[in-house]
Amino acid sequence: MRASLVFFVSALSVGVYSFETQQVLGSANPVGTSYQCQNGAAPAAACTDPSNVPTCSCSCSNGVMYNEPLSAHTSRNPNPFPDTCQAEKDDCLEREKTLTAQVTEAQEKHTECEATSLADRQKAEMDALQQDQNCKLELSNKDVEISQCKQQSTNDINAANSACKAQLSSKEIEITQCKQKSVNDLNAANSSCKAKEDALNTKFSNYQKNNYRYIGCYEDNNSRVLAQHSKHDTKMTPQMCASICQNYTYFGVEIGSECYCGNTIKSGYKKVDGGACSSKCQGDAGQICGGGWRASIYSRQA
Repeated sequence: MRASLVFFVSALSVGVYSFETQQVLGSANPVGTSYQCQNGAAPAAACTDPSNVPTCSCSCSNGVMYNEPLSAHTSRNPNPFPDTCQAEKDDCLEREKTLTAQVTEAQEKHTECEATSLADRQKAEMDALQQDQNCKLELSNKDVEISQCKQQSTNDINAANSACKAQLSSKEIEITQCKQKSVNDLNAANSSCKAKEDALNTKFSNYQKNNYRYIGCYEDNNSRVLAQHSKHDTKMTPQMCASICQNYTYFGVEIGSECYCGNTIKSGYKKVDGGACSSKCQGDAGQICGGGWRASIYSRQA
């Protein structure tokens, strides 16, 4: 059995010895740690893989196998493993640098994107808040308009009711006044009718008392149809003329104010239509006293 050697990995130089097809590695490793076998024996330092690779397969005395990196090569192996490792290390560092730069760039872009997104979110939130405030203000204004409209409608209805009540009150007053006027007019008419009735009764009584009889409307001229006596009076009535002609058989009134008396009606004077005698008596407009050249003639009854 080969003697066990302790293999140290450190930054110090490493001596490499070659025995036939095996490489024996040894190094001083004051700061490093060495591989320990499970049985406590030092592992064998003999490489079982003499190829030009940076590692070799090593074994413990108890048969445990492990891979150990080589930090140096013997003169029997002319390939520059340190240079190859350094190149790979430099390439790895370069790729690490590139990746680090890419990661940094990605982080910067991510940070910028987050900042932009934050600004956009803040702007969107501000816009939404402003829009919400505008909507609330608009709704508040609409509520005010609706309230004002309702109040105006209420005022208009109250005003219309007041105007209607005033009109009704005015109409009621007019109706009351109209009723009172109707009553007054009716009373006045009744009084007037009563007065006229009394006057007619008086006239009728006079006619009955004096036994006068109207015999018709006669034509007249300057020779006079009744030529025995005459009188003019602005208060002339048939009754007045009857009194004037009380001693004559006939009397007649003419043109509202003239009275004529006679015992005979002259021949040649014709009786005409009663409508030709239409002049109202000046002493009583309710009676007829002849007309123009027309005499309303009465005869006294025996």
